[in-house]
Amino acid sequence: MRKIVRESKFRNVYGQSYQKEKQFDGVVTSASRLDGNLVAINRLFIAAVLPTSGGGVFTVLRRDKPGRYDTFVKYEGHAAEILDLSWSPFDPYKIASGSDDGLVLVRWVEQDETKTEDKSSVVTLKQSSRRVVQTQWHPSALDILFVVNLDSINIFDVETQDCIRCIDTSRMNDTIFSFCLNYEGSLAAAGFKDKKVRIFDMMTGEMKTEFITHEGTKAIKVAWLLGMYGDDLLITSGSTKMSARQLSVWKISDPSQPLLIEAVDQGSAVFNLFYDRDTKLILSYAKGESSVRFYEFDIDPEPKLHLLTTYSAPDAHRSLAFGSKLCCDFGANEIIHSVRVLNKGLEELMFIVPRKFEGFQDDLYPDTPGEEPAMSAEEFIEGKIASPLLVSVKTLHSVTSPLSPVTSVTRSTTFSRRANVERGPSSVSRSDHEAPFDFNLIQEVKEIRSMLETMSKRIDKLEEKEHE
Repeated sequence: MRKIVRESKFRNVYGQSYQKEKQFDGVVTSASRLDGNLVAINRLFIAAVLPTSGGGVFTVLRRDKPGRYDTFVKYEGHAAEILDLSWSPFDPYKIASGSDDGLVLVRWVEQDETKTEDKSSVVTLKQSSRRVVQTQWHPSALDILFVVNLDSINIFDVETQDCIRCIDTSRMNDTIFSFCLNYEGSLAAAGFKDKKVRIFDMMTGEMKTEFITHEGTKAIKVAWLLGMYGDDLLITSGSTKMSARQLSVWKISDPSQPLLIEAVDQGSAVFNLFYDRDTKLILSYAKGESSVRFYEFDIDPEPKLHLLTTYSAPDAHRSLAFGSKLCCDFGANEIIHSVRVLNKGLEELMFIVPRKFEGFQDDLYPDTPGEEPAMSAEEFIEGKIASPLLVSVKTLHSVTSPLSPVTSVTRSTTFSRRANVERGPSSVSRSDHEAPFDFNLIQEVKEIRSMLETMSKRIDKLEEKEHE
């Protein structure tokens, strides 16, 4: 019987690394055995945790300044090993770092190649003394940071440094392996060591539901399938009792049975998951391996996880970090941008959809979350729920260049968002810096230019008729 090939515009997606001279050689990251985000990327910078004999240190590299690195600007302040880094979605200069002693530092990065020490502003957040598993910013509320410790999930207002909600998970007698938010940041899914996934209401701290996922001992990883079937689907990775790796898809409103269980292979490493809402692609990868698998999920006529393609590199990666859509080169049909963490350095990697004709490909790029928050921290605290504000990728394609990201953008927000909040000498004032990068303003300017060009052509035609 003839095999039917699934029709998908992403079936031929392929990975392409930057040329050698555009890599970051000599950037050796921490050799931590823990599965945290030791590298983080946004459209301007790459942050990486550096190896150190005591305390925790990370550096920040400008994406438009690749090459060989022997010295680094070092960002210090942690007495224990740094285990996680995450950039603010609304300010490309703001980054959070979490360490093994439960401390989280949020700072404003001032990137100057002439400096050898960190002079940035720092905000200290700490609610638990247990290890920081993950930090994640709210997708639509300004300055709201979720800090996941081994024994709790804490929600901080970065501006006031207040812990506005603490979800104590120690009463569940287990530790958290992974954490992810839904599209609006109102619900969270967490994978625990007891093989259960628990769903929490971030507005109240209440646990909504819990269910057992995989039977094996490998860490449970979770990812929300955003934008699919009412955001009611969750994908998990784990293993069988015989340690065979699995992927499962669950309906959160009825998790009594998985919609499907997909056997993958007998690999020993834990599968990590990345889901891209714009393309609906699911990526799986593992530490110490060299491949990235691309999946699509369908629920009609029956639940099915389709393996589209597998990217294989010549050498193994220690980890991968993924950037937002703003990191992509739209002119090259890049749909996902990532950084591979290698033993010798960092390698930026583009995932590209091949097309025969040139020009902007509208079908590859729906509107995507931009850098303007949909609500303030105060509104979130008061109980407001809002989806991220979207921007037109076509507009971004015409006004920005991912190959020179630092020169094409400006800073958007600072720590001091309220005039009546007093800060120490390290505070940063909005008036001291540049204005926000306003995508709506850029669109308006483009429309005015287009209108002026049309009027100019019309005037030329009228003048020609006048001279006839």
